[in-house]
Amino acid sequence: PRELVAADYVYAIKRHYDPRWKSGNLFIFENAQLLGLAALRREAIDGGKPFDYERQVEGLQVLESAGVRSALMEAVWAACRRAGELAR
Repeated sequence: PRELVAADYVYAIKRHYDPRWKSGNLFIFENAQLLGLAALRREAIDGGKPFDYERQVEGLQVLESAGVRSALMEAVWAACRRAGELAR
């Protein structure tokens, strides 16, 4: 096993926006209104291309291995907690 780093959390959130996975919890993250993620999803859908996990978006950024910046971080963590509760 390896240590979880900030990029892992960003990747996990972006997976909800990837149209390929059809996340049932996407609405939770959409309510957080993370800047740039809805547009990134729309580009993947409209362009018929794979979701770009490497693209930086304003609302969710890796600062360093142990830091993530989000325009609405509290909303993200609240959404993660709700998603975890829904999964139980």
